[in-house]
Amino acid sequence: MHFFFKTDANKKIGNGHLQRCLNLAEVLKSTHNVKFVFCDTPNVVLKEVEKNFKVIVFKNNKNILHAAKQFFKKKDNNYLILDDYSVNYSWEKAISNYFSKVLVIGDHLDRKHNCDFYLNQNVI
Repeated sequence: MHFFFKTDANKKIGNGHLQRCLNLAEVLKSTHNVKFVFCDTPNVVLKEVEKNFKVIVFKNNKNILHAAKQFFKKKDNNYLILDDYSVNYSWEKAISNYFSKVLVIGDHLDRKHNCDFYLNQNVI
């Protein structure tokens, strides 16, 4: 199986989203193909992630959608884990065409999502 993590880390949003994804990716990497997709993350962070995972960098989220057919070819074996507040419902809906399942990790219950699974660690 191929797991793609879409997240970012920078001064504005911090590195909590990335850290959550890295923890899950560490568990998955022994038996699955794991790649990270970034748009707005400094090179120093990208180089650190590249030590353990394949990294794909895009200029912005719109470019990901334009290149999706090329990068996410095998829908049956592709899974997206999305921990990124820079995308919205429309983006999720468009990108979901390239994945068997989509997991969104988020902290806000008031946002609408297009996903198969939603994980909010703050819900009691």
